[in-house]
Amino acid sequence: IGDDDPPLSDVKALAPHLLVGVTARKPQTALRAQEDGADYVACGSLFGSQTKPGVTVIGLRTLQQVVTAVQLRVVGIGGVTLENCHSVLEAGAQGFCSINPFNARLPIRNLVQDFQRRAAHGDQRGQTSFHETVDTL
Repeated sequence: IGDDDPPLSDVKALAPHLLVGVTARKPQTALRAQEDGADYVACGSLFGSQTKPGVTVIGLRTLQQVVTAVQLRVVGIGGVTLENCHSVLEAGAQGFCSINPFNARLPIRNLVQDFQRRAAHGDQRGQTSFHETVDTL
């Protein structure tokens, strides 16, 4: 759920069986999302993104602060690519979201394998969480 979306409570009431995440650009927002019952936090925009060019880039330091502030799973969003995905995991995120690689029109299995290879440069905790995420594809 982003800034311009309905409140978390409304979304949860409509779809109580779904996992719902809230976008956070600072630790205070992530803490509020946790208190309100979010299932996870999407933190970003971490890097510049052509998908949402006007969004403020918060960087990996803020991601680390958000990860430390909450007990929820945190995923990195915004400009995540094959080249920088390992740094998102190294910053403490349990996963990441990326649209950019899909523009290449490669089969999903190839993209997943490419991300697995690149993410392997992160720490062991990040690798485990990443593989758990990949298994859901």
